[in-house]
Amino acid sequence: MTERILIVDDSVIARRMLRQALERGGYVVDDAPSAEVALTKLASPPIPALVVSDVNMDGLSGLQLLAQIRERYTRIELPVLMLTTEGSVEMRGEGRRGGANGWIVKPFDPETLLGLVDKVITGAKALREGA
Repeated sequence: MTERILIVDDSVIARRMLRQALERGGYVVDDAPSAEVALTKLASPPIPALVVSDVNMDGLSGLQLLAQIRERYTRIELPVLMLTTEGSVEMRGEGRRGGANGWIVKPFDPETLLGLVDKVITGAKALREGA
């Protein structure tokens, strides 16, 4: 079964670049232009194997989205990678404390992105199956 990934970013260009990279990696991609739309999509099954979310968005931020996701799902049930131009140690720490599974800084290298996505999805799946 092909894994599904939900991309959340208010930039059309960023969503397009992420979609192209992830589809080349064999993933099925859905996207949302805001955290609010993402929460609506996450309210109905099936849940994706992974969420890749921008941090800085209008309306709810990516970190606020992460907090709402963590109210319903663990890091193993629904991994979340944060994507941002913010590479600060403080911001990464906030994401880690909030339950992010990883951090990708824009601009991203597609191969590095795919490597991290594969690692996170495979790791979460192994932990779910081993539980």
